[in-house]
This record gives sequence, structure tokens and C-alpha cells, in this order.
Amino acid sequence: MALASEPHIHGVTGIDMQLPPEFEKLSLQFYSGILDDVETEAKLIDSVLSPFSNPQQRARLRSYLDEITRDHVDDRDLQEIWWSSSADTVFRDSAGLRELLKRLRDRL
Repeated sequence: MALASEPHIHGVTGIDMQLPPEFEKLSLQFYSGILDDVETEAKLIDSVLSPFSNPQQRARLRSYLDEITRDHVDDRDLQEIWWSSSADTVFRDSAGLRELLKRLRDRL
């Protein structure tokens, strides 16, 4: 499904940020029920990163994940980024989301 326009994020470090296509692609992997389909966090990470075989896409996604998981992006802004994406998976707190995104970044 093609998007007419990419979502914008306002307020993250005071900069108008556009979600990169790689992050949108990643967020689509977090469909409703994915946590029921995988047995471990390692399998979850393998699953959501499986569409990323292109080295340039992996590098862009790694860079973006690094940027949004740094300390200058507060929990509220991180949640805004997540909810502006196509993800259906709910995280109970920003700390859990931040840690998972860091683990994804580290595996790229």
C-alpha cells in the first residue's frame, strides 16, 4: 500500500522530522499479534529485520534508530514517533520501546 504522504514528527528536539521510509517499513512489521507469533525477543528481532537485506537501507535505519533512541529524544517524543508510524504493537512504556529499538539498531 502506497502512502500519499509520509507522516511528520513535530517536537523531536525542536526539529520537524519526517519518518524515513525504512522506519515505516520496520513499523509495518509490528502487526497486531506479532508478539503471539514469536517465542523470544531474538526471534522478534529476526522477524522484524528480515525485510532489510539492502545494506543502504540497513545503514539508514540504523542511523535513524540511533538518533531517536538518544537521550535528547524524550519518552513522549519517542512515543509520538512510534504512534505516527504504521505499527500496531503497543508498548506499555517508553523505556521498553526505547530498549527494543536500541536492540534492533545494534543488530543492523
